[in-house]
Amino acid sequence: MKPMPKDEELQQLPGRGKLDFVPIVKALKEVRFGGYTQVFMHPTPRGIPILPTAEQTTAEINRSRTYLENCLAKA
Repeated sequence: MKPMPKDEELQQLPGRGKLDFVPIVKALKEVRFGGYTQVFMHPTPRGIPILPTAEQTTAEINRSRTYLENCLAKA
């Protein structure tokens, strides 16, 4: 609920921080999950953009998407 450094906030996104998504993606593949997932984070305060510009936000989301695609290839 309190503001935090942007670098810490961005650790909520796949490919940032210490969480390895390969086992998660592998488990979803094993159960033949066919639904949707999304790259998502909560900036603080809520309701503000992830990053200052649409271009920066798009680039960050695409970076996380690419990370997840790489996880799929490894799973």
